[in-house]
Amino acid sequence: MGSALRKLRRASAESHADYSKDIPRPVAPWEFSIAKPGEPSVPNEPSVEGAELGRRVAEACDEQEAHDAERFPDRIPRCNDCAARLGTLPNQCLSTIADLLKCAGESLPFYCHKGLKSDDDTPKRLCTGFALLSARMLRVAGLKAKAVG
Repeated sequence: MGSALRKLRRASAESHADYSKDIPRPVAPWEFSIAKPGEPSVPNEPSVEGAELGRRVAEACDEQEAHDAERFPDRIPRCNDCAARLGTLPNQCLSTIADLLKCAGESLPFYCHKGLKSDDDTPKRLCTGFALLSARMLRVAGLKAKAVG
């Protein structure tokens, strides 16, 4: 294992020391996780690639949040451990970031992971980071279309 990956895992473990041992490690239970149908979800693990891609996603969301601040002052903020928030465990997991990007790029729902479920155990709120990333992608596409057209 490379020293950069060891440092990343150590930093991630230190920053998430408040996780209880009784709480299972995060998993990617949504449709695009690596697990095959009928198999259990694959635990997400931080990686150098995941952290780099996660950094770029978080920066895009930060920029969109600043751009929209005046128009949407009451927007629900990103969770403290949102996949679109720099440095969180999900933000450093390639599988989670790939899911987030795929959903935003294809206009598919990406739900908040905070256990916000309805009575029938289905997610009920979209992830704020997903909303920011989707808006950023649409805004950038619109700017490019104006430049070309």
